[in-house]
Amino acid sequence: MSNLDPEQIYTFLESLRKYPNATKAAKKAGINRTYVYEKCKNDPFFKEQMDQAIDIGMNTLEEECLRRASEGYEEPIFHKGEEVGSKTKYSDTLAIVLLKANKPEKYKDRYEANIKTTIEITSEKEAYEQLDQLDEQINEIRRDH
Repeated sequence: MSNLDPEQIYTFLESLRKYPNATKAAKKAGINRTYVYEKCKNDPFFKEQMDQAIDIGMNTLEEECLRRASEGYEEPIFHKGEEVGSKTKYSDTLAIVLLKANKPEKYKDRYEANIKTTIEITSEKEAYEQLDQLDEQINEIRRDH
């Protein structure tokens, strides 16, 4: 595996800090994405730098989402092809996602299922098989909701 040029590393990490997407950052730095992941496996320092850059980028993204949800963003208004003004729009979807992420105990999705069943069991092995089937049914209900 050949070494990366210091300028490529700098460009790659700076790109990750702005847009935490390794594929885009690799392309901008002129590096093959596969090479980046191989380098992470073989170079703990590079992996640490990459992880830190992604964390910074994700924090920036989260801050922007929070701003758009709480302060809004300007959307231009056009009339006959010309911009005649703007209006402030807010993102309810971003607000919901942020609430769920930061206060899941209060805002997570909740599902309730009531299951009644009767089981005839003739052996310990059959009891475990029945319990496994019930677990599968419960997991199906969770997936469907």
